[in-house]
Amino acid sequence: MSTPHPTPRFRPLLAVALTLVAVVILAACSSSASSSATGGGSTTVTISGRSFGSDITISAGDSVVFHNADGFTHTVTNGTNGVAVENPAFDQQVAAGADSEPIVLDTPGTYDVTCKIHTTMHMVITVE
Repeated sequence: MSTPHPTPRFRPLLAVALTLVAVVILAACSSSASSSATGGGSTTVTISGRSFGSDITISAGDSVVFHNADGFTHTVTNGTNGVAVENPAFDQQVAAGADSEPIVLDTPGTYDVTCKIHTTMHMVITVE
């Protein structure tokens, strides 16, 4: 007994369905930490698995909010290796399940982000 094959008129629909399945699988396998633009000059970065996720680029004057999806407190600090830079642009403690206050960055440049509690956490915010 042979396996049935889709008729030619159903092949485009099958291709779309397979593409959607692939996108869903890739999304499920991606890093648990993520960042996403929320529109209106605001970006949300999700802290998860002791990670800020990928570096982000925003426009001057846009805001960034960090959502802590971990079950413990983090800091969102302008610095590296758990140490704040002199006169940090931001330094906030973010409780488990909470959001940071919006961080508005008006000056173009790069801003290193670290956690003073978990010193290996790092990301970069580039402001254009």
